[in-house]
Amino acid sequence: MEKTAPHEDVILFYRGTLRWRGIFPELTSMGITTLTNKCTFYAECMDYKPDTSDEKGYQSIFPPDQETVLVERKPKTIPGIYSEKGYIVEIKDRSDVIRDKLFAWLESQSTAASGANLRFVKDSSYEWNLLFNLLRLDPNELEIAEYIYPTPFDMSTLLRASNVSPEIDRETYARYTPGITRIVDGSTSIPRNSTLWDAKILQLCYRRWLDDLPVKST
Repeated sequence: MEKTAPHEDVILFYRGTLRWRGIFPELTSMGITTLTNKCTFYAECMDYKPDTSDEKGYQSIFPPDQETVLVERKPKTIPGIYSEKGYIVEIKDRSDVIRDKLFAWLESQSTAASGANLRFVKDSSYEWNLLFNLLRLDPNELEIAEYIYPTPFDMSTLLRASNVSPEIDRETYARYTPGITRIVDGSTSIPRNSTLWDAKILQLCYRRWLDDLPVKST
């Protein structure tokens, strides 16, 4: 098990999809995962129905006949070998309901790491701006919860700093195995073209980026 020291940042990986309403983007779904990839948050907004203007034609992980969904469960553990604080959320509802569940999940991630701050890794400025708007404590202010850093790490910037083209296909960089079209996570089958899949791929990219960093001599 990878332990997080007290007050060390908790790294979260976020991807989202958006729908254009005229010139204004709206968040339609989001996927967030942790560095261990065990605790995840997945949401689909029902304020508007996804249509052909959604990015990349993302698939829902929920059966089409389910109007609203809320699943909260613990991740798999191996007693004495592996345990994980926190929990998994899968939700399909209005954005205000999703927001409340998201704050509770984020707070649990901070609490599980002894009050550590949360740092997001993003891969799209559009996606991050939509999440940031959801995290604002007051719609008329730019303030968000003090345990969440307002400036995320950007995967393209990290790659460029390591002399890797920021345009590289993320699945290629993550060493994704072609042919796998779903990730089975507990009772959920995550399709390849979903935001939770992309968040997990982003996590693998970040891990490879860390592994490829030069080791400093002492």
